[in-house]
This record gives sequence, C-alpha cells and structure tokens, in this order.
Amino acid sequence: MSNGTVTLYYVKETLAALEQFDKEAVKAFKKTVNKELVHLRDYSRKNIPDVAMRNWKNTIPLKPHTDVRGGKGWPAWDINTVIADIVTSRKAGKINKRAGYTTVGGAIINQSAAGAIYEVAGRKNKTGNTKSGEQFIKNLNRHSQPSRAIYRSIDKHGDKARKEIMKAFSEIQDNLRRRLGGK
Repeated sequence: MSNGTVTLYYVKETLAALEQFDKEAVKAFKKTVNKELVHLRDYSRKNIPDVAMRNWKNTIPLKPHTDVRGGKGWPAWDINTVIADIVTSRKAGKINKRAGYTTVGGAIINQSAAGAIYEVAGRKNKTGNTKSGEQFIKNLNRHSQPSRAIYRSIDKHGDKARKEIMKAFSEIQDNLRRRLGGK
C-alpha cells in the first residue's frame, strides 16, 4: 500500500443499490469506516502536547493583528480545543476539483486554527520555501517534525485502515453482485 489517498469509485452508488437488498451489509461497511476513522482520530489526538511552545499564549489577543487570519489574530493554544477539534467526517467533498473526484468514505480534519498551525508549520510550500517563521518552526520541531498529529497518525496506522476499508468495500461489492445475479 502507498501512503497516499485510496480512491474507491462508486461507493455512494454501490451503497444505495445494496441498501435495497441488504441494509445490514451497508451498516457493516459504515461501521468499519467509522471504526478506522475513530482509531486514526484518537491516535492523532494523542500526538497533541499540553504546551505547543513556551511562548504560545493560551489566551486570545486583546488587540489582534489585522493582517493575521483575517483580523482574528494569532490563535490561542488551548489543548482541549485543539484535541476536540480533531474530528472525523463522512461528508462528501472534492478531492480533485479538476477531475471531479468526490469522497464519501471519510476524513480526519483538524478544525482549530492552532491545531492546523501545529500540524503543518514548517512543511515546504509549492516553491519549496520554509523561510517565514524560522524560529517558530524550530521551536515546534522540538516536539516533532511537521505533520505532527493527523499525518503522523496516518503514516503509522493508515495502511491498516485503508486495507480494512478496501476489504469491507470489496465485500459489499461482492454481496451486491450476488444479489443481482452476478458471480
């Protein structure tokens, strides 16, 4: 398995068709997806430190910089918010806007600004530049390198999750084929 995204085609259509014949099989597939997503989410949450950095304030700024996050200023570090905002989602969304791929399988999302910054600060941008905020990034790197929570979880447990989801999807496809008289 690769560490990339696995694309399952016709999930929505397969589930809709199978639901007419076997609601329990559809439930079992969704249960497998949810179980794997929750496992990845929980492992991601364990990767969040009590204090991201010594100087990262845990209060919202009284006078936020207007040029930071649309005038909201730098986000406060609140471990409870960061952890709570790592969530699973089964909402359909675009994977590739040009190709029109959508996902209904699931995702793990870091909804907090502080958590998102902690997760990816120091990753190279499209130009390969990581110059901005060098000291900030060095301080965060004391915990670990970029991709510190969700990506780390997927690197460690993603192959198992992908295998389980693909196996469950293959089983429901086989079930649907049998129900429709195929082999």
